[in-house]
Amino acid sequence: MRAVVFTISLFWLLPVIAQNDAGKKEALALAKQALDLSDKQQNYTQALNLLVQARKLDPKNPEYQYETAYIYYLQKNYDRVIKELKRPVGRGKAPDARFFQLLGNAYDLNNRPDDAIDAYKDGIKQFPDAGNLYLELGGMAYKAGNNDEAVEYWEQGIQNAPSFASNYYWAAKLYCHSSEKIWGILYGELFMLLEPNSARSEEMSSLLFDTYRAAMVVNPNSSWQNWVSFSERAHMYIMLGAGEENEQPPFQVAVDDAMTNALKPEMKSKNINAICRLRQLFLDNWIAKAYNMPYQNMLFDWWRQVKDAGYLEAYTYWLFRKGNPDEFDGWLKKNNVEFKTFLQWYNSQPLKLSRQQRFYRLQYL
Repeated sequence: MRAVVFTISLFWLLPVIAQNDAGKKEALALAKQALDLSDKQQNYTQALNLLVQARKLDPKNPEYQYETAYIYYLQKNYDRVIKELKRPVGRGKAPDARFFQLLGNAYDLNNRPDDAIDAYKDGIKQFPDAGNLYLELGGMAYKAGNNDEAVEYWEQGIQNAPSFASNYYWAAKLYCHSSEKIWGILYGELFMLLEPNSARSEEMSSLLFDTYRAAMVVNPNSSWQNWVSFSERAHMYIMLGAGEENEQPPFQVAVDDAMTNALKPEMKSKNINAICRLRQLFLDNWIAKAYNMPYQNMLFDWWRQVKDAGYLEAYTYWLFRKGNPDEFDGWLKKNNVEFKTFLQWYNSQPLKLSRQQRFYRLQYL
């Protein structure tokens, strides 16, 4: 997997502080014109000429150096990108993590992976909350075939940059295709809440649906043969009776136990409606068995908040809509008003992730 490039120009997002210096104002105007030529017309040569003028007028502004490097990056002139960025990065004058990410990407695409990794790591030393740099390090490890190292970087990004969506996306995909799918379904759902309207969220919706279905084993003629397992380790723990009496089970075991006790024979269809009912009953079991006490979980708390607001069914159908589009469309025709009301409610108070409210696997280890 190639390094994931998200280094789009952020110049337009920077606040413009009123300048008394005419030269700086002129430099800013030239830079805006350069970005317009680059983004809309792909006129890179003229854009670079304008940035040269801007840098002469305001030589201490590192943004013009970044924008220059970015245009070279678009031209695939990675040697020039490296030349432009090595100086501000090496002198500790890079104002944010974008400089390290773009430098690392240029190294990677210039067949210098070790230098790319060093650039990302140097950036993390200076900006430990930069989710994009953990993303890139995970991408480098994944590309090299080191899945364990890749997910470790992505989870570090989840822990240190809880609102950065892409680390959840990649970690979820990897875990959902592993024996420990529990972490995949949790990361995947959080990803969809952070990035609800994209092609990636549609992909994740389908993956979550398939993962839930695979975890549900339903024999309508024999209730004791029914179970839900998102964790191979937890399933073996339960089957072998590995826990001592009154011993607190691991988080994975607690989830599988509460899910299994929520499973009913009528859920054999394993469609969205069945998954909706499963999650509703799981919430009741989670609290009834007091699993919420040792294992505070902000996502399960969010489920409870949605349920208390009366939107758990609408939320669940939205979450798994791409796994069974026909079922979702049929439900939507009958519940269009409810769904619109849910979306209005969610847009007014979306789930917000921060260092004070976050979820990551190491909380439970």
